[in-house]
Amino acid sequence: MTSEADKKIRSLEKKLREIKKLQERLDSGEQLEKLQLDKIAKQKDVEEQLIFLQKEESEPPGPTPVKSSGAKEMPAGRASIPNPTSKASARSAASEAAGSGAGGSGARGGYMDTHLEDAICLGNQRKDEVEQTRRYKYLRSPMAQQWKEEFVGVFEVHPPDTTPETKDHSKWMTFTEPFEFYLWESQNIPVDHLKKTIHKATSVKKSDFSLQTMTSERQKLPWDADAVVEFRKLVQKGLSSSEVEKKPVVRIQAVPNGS
Repeated sequence: MTSEADKKIRSLEKKLREIKKLQERLDSGEQLEKLQLDKIAKQKDVEEQLIFLQKEESEPPGPTPVKSSGAKEMPAGRASIPNPTSKASARSAASEAAGSGAGGSGARGGYMDTHLEDAICLGNQRKDEVEQTRRYKYLRSPMAQQWKEEFVGVFEVHPPDTTPETKDHSKWMTFTEPFEFYLWESQNIPVDHLKKTIHKATSVKKSDFSLQTMTSERQKLPWDADAVVEFRKLVQKGLSSSEVEKKPVVRIQAVPNGS
């Protein structure tokens, strides 16, 4: 761990200890000042920053990514983050993000999929930690502010309801928790790209499942439809369930064919 990163982590840990003490005082009935209440309100942001920094420091270094024109330089082992003003640079960065699942041709293709396979196959990670880390990295960090204005919303993709008799049951068992798929204004990717992301994480064939709304009357998302267009159609139908960064969240599910 670098001394600078260590200093930031220790500072965030100290803030959390202070917030915990303030919360205990508040819970005991003590009247706190506005500044103290403001500190308590920032607990979630502080936790997200801490998780993000700890995860960054725990990742082993990898080969230095190829630098492309217009791309921001990142530490070794990280995918380059494209300049949001340059679609060409974004497409170049997307092709560099080996193993990230990036396949969209829009300006957001290079970074929106990074760590998505980790988000699907959580391993020993807690779902809330993965969500907090990704939300901070792509939506709240200082770096994210340059592209945040193009954030459209979230497909919350749920795993299928399976039994031991379900085809590829053992493969589906690597996908047991919902994951968040971020959508961006200039993404220009089909629904099939979401299926490809799940396929890469689980090895289940794309042709063996569909993505459907989680409503009483199931609606199958056309595989060749524009993901953002389909998302907005569902929002207009009132199918959004919550919000992330004041943008709608639509719940969909991977459904094995024949279920």
